[in-house]
Amino acid sequence: MSDGFVHLHLHSEYSLLDASARIKDIVNKAKQLGMPAVALTDHGNLYGTIEFYKACIQENIKPIIGCEAYITAGSRFDRKGNREKIYHITLLAKNQQGYKNLLRLISLAHLEGFYYKPRIDRSLLKEYGQGIIGTSGCMNGEIPQKILEGDIKAAKKLTEEYSRLFDPNCFYLEIQNHGLKEEATIREVLADFSKSLGLPLVATNDVHYIEQEDSQFHDVLLCIGTASQINDTKRKKYPCAEFYFKSLQQMEELFKEYPQALENTLTIANQCDVSIELGKNRFPAYHPPAPYSQEEYLKKLCYEGLEKRFGDRNLEEKEKIKRDWIMNCPL
Repeated sequence: MSDGFVHLHLHSEYSLLDASARIKDIVNKAKQLGMPAVALTDHGNLYGTIEFYKACIQENIKPIIGCEAYITAGSRFDRKGNREKIYHITLLAKNQQGYKNLLRLISLAHLEGFYYKPRIDRSLLKEYGQGIIGTSGCMNGEIPQKILEGDIKAAKKLTEEYSRLFDPNCFYLEIQNHGLKEEATIREVLADFSKSLGLPLVATNDVHYIEQEDSQFHDVLLCIGTASQINDTKRKKYPCAEFYFKSLQQMEELFKEYPQALENTLTIANQCDVSIELGKNRFPAYHPPAPYSQEEYLKKLCYEGLEKRFGDRNLEEKEKIKRDWIMNCPL
C-alpha cells in the first residue's frame, strides 16, 4: 500500500479537441479524492496555466504546472517534405526557474519548431532543462517507442542521454497501465532500466476525461477534431475507456507490482513549488535602436507596415490611420 497518489499526466480542455476534462472539474475531482496536488500537462501548450493555478489555490490543492511537450529526434529547425516522427515527453516545473524555462521551451517550440506540431528538441532541453522534472513520457515517448521497436540497446542509450538533460534526480521513467499489452512490454523494460541505471519509476494515468463513462463523449470530441464519422472504423480512436481520473485505490490495483512508482508521484509533488504572482501586468522592457525613442520607433514601424501592406493604394485609408492613430499615439 502506498501513502498516496498524485496525477502527474493530465489533459484538460486546453488539449484542444483531444481532451474533455474541464479545469474546474479536474480540481474538484482531486479534492473529492483527497489528493494533495494535481498536475496539468496539456499537449504542447500552457494555455490553461493561470486558470488551473487559480482553481487549485482556491481549493487548497497544490498546482503542478507542466506540459506534455512534442519533441523531435532531430533538430526543431528541420522541415522535411513528409511529416517526421514526433514524440511526447512530460515536463513539470519544479521551481520558479523551471517555470520560466518551461515558458521559454514552449514559446520556442511554437516560434522555432512548429512543423505540424510545436516541437522542441534535445538541444533546447539541454539549454533550458534546469528546474524542470522530466519523464520518459507515455507510449508515444521516444524511449518507449524504441522499446516497442525491439531496439532495447538504443532505448537504454536514449534513457541515459535524456537523464543528463535535466538536473540530478530530476528524470523519471514513466510507466502506465491502461490494460494495453504494449504498455506491459514498456513497464518491464523500464523497470530493468530503473535497476541498472538507478533512475526512479513514476506511475501515471493518461487522463483525458474525468469519469469513465465520459469516454463516449470524448470519442465524439475526437471525431470533431479529426473531421471523422463516429462509425468510421479507420478513424483515430482511443483503444479503451481507461483514460479517466482514477483514485488511489484504482492506481494501487493497477501498479501493485510497483508501489514505489506510486510513492514517487508524492515525491515529485513535494519537490514542485511554483508561485505565480497574479494581478500585475508584466510588460517587457523594450529598448529601440538609436536614435529613436519608443514613440518614434513605433510610429516608424507603423509607417513601414502601411507602405508594405497598402503601397500606393488606399491612400485615403492610409491617411486616416496616420491621422487617427499613429499621430495621436498615446505612448
